[in-house]
Amino acid sequence: MASIFELGDIPGGLLPGQMGLAAPTATATLSTANSYNVIIRGVPSAAATYTTATAAAIVAAIGGDCAIGTTFMVVVINASAGANTITIAGGTDVTVSGVATVVQNASKVFLGRVTAVAAGSEAITLYGLGSTAAAAA
Repeated sequence: MASIFELGDIPGGLLPGQMGLAAPTATATLSTANSYNVIIRGVPSAAATYTTATAAAIVAAIGGDCAIGTTFMVVVINASAGANTITIAGGTDVTVSGVATVVQNASKVFLGRVTAVAAGSEAITLYGLGSTAAAAA
């Protein structure tokens, strides 16, 4: 039996490859490249909201292998020196499910799942998977 590492890309599975790194410091709309398969290390000086790109833009960036059920990760790390929160908001047709706020010195993983790919009706749900307090340095 072949291992999953020998099967190659699996349509509808977790996107392979490297994750990007973004470092916004204030409320911002994230670029398409910073809206999927990314680690966001925010250092806000006040409460900040990071809004993803639109579902249509993300689906287009994923490309031809994008299918209903394709998944990706967005990791958010709040490295603020003050008690400032980061909230993840969905761009057009991106729904955030669960707690979307990351408190100071904590991190949160969002699992994105493509729910529609037809041109003009693309949709994605970002599921918040939990929050973990950061260890003191």
